Amino acid sequence: MVNSSQRFFYSPLMKKKDCKRCKKSFTKMYRVRYIESVKNWVFMCESCLLEVKQDNKFYKYGGTWKG
Repeated sequence: MVNSSQRFFYSPLMKKKDCKRCKKSFTKMYRVRYIESVKNWVFMCESCLLEVKQDNKFYKYGGTWKG
């Protein structure tokens, strides 16, 4: 039997978004702002998020998107 968390990770019907920074597709993305002059929110993967938020006073978290 498959539990609900396993269904989430293995479903072929999951939607994907491209990371604004590395351009790779992911089923889990983070909505962020990280540059002072850019007021738009962007979606980033976890590894890019960890890089841009470190010591960045303009970083703002806006939620998690799951496909």
